[in-house]
This record gives sequence, C-alpha cells and structure tokens, in this order.
Amino acid sequence: MRTTRIEARKVIYRRFSSNLADTNMNQETRKRYRFLTGPDDAAFCQRVSDALGEGYVLYGDPVMILEDGTRIVGQAICLPEAHPGPAKP
Repeated sequence: MRTTRIEARKVIYRRFSSNLADTNMNQETRKRYRFLTGPDDAAFCQRVSDALGEGYVLYGDPVMILEDGTRIVGQAICLPEAHPGPAKP
C-alpha cells in the first residue's frame, strides 16, 4: 500500500505533537536540535517562545502547510553551540 503525501504528513504531525519535549530538561538531556510543529495558534507560539527562553535559537526559516483548512506550522530550533552559523558563499 502506497502512502500519500497528506497521510505521511499526518503521521509525522501526530508523532511530533504527541512527543513534545519536556521543558524542564537540564543541559545534559536537552536535545541539540528540535523541530517544533503544530497548529498555527497561540500555544505553538508559546512553545517557540519557551524554547527561546531556555536558550535555544531559531534555525532556518519557518514552514507552513495548509491541511484540511488548518494551518500547520513548524520551526527548527537548536542550541547555540550546535548552530552552524551563516552559510558561506
């Protein structure tokens, strides 16, 4: 059975949204890179703000898809020491 793109996105969204990172992690257990996803709402914005407050930095551009009339957004974040810096020409 072949999975469609929309079905694959739903699986990825469910996997990430049901496996949200614990905001009380200490430095040793924090992941160097995270990709936050969810509906485009105040709760998602708060999750990004909380991560920035914990010392993460934005990594790359945000993404947005429209699925069944719902905007799903995503933003990569990483710890500063894991950020590669600007691309070199």
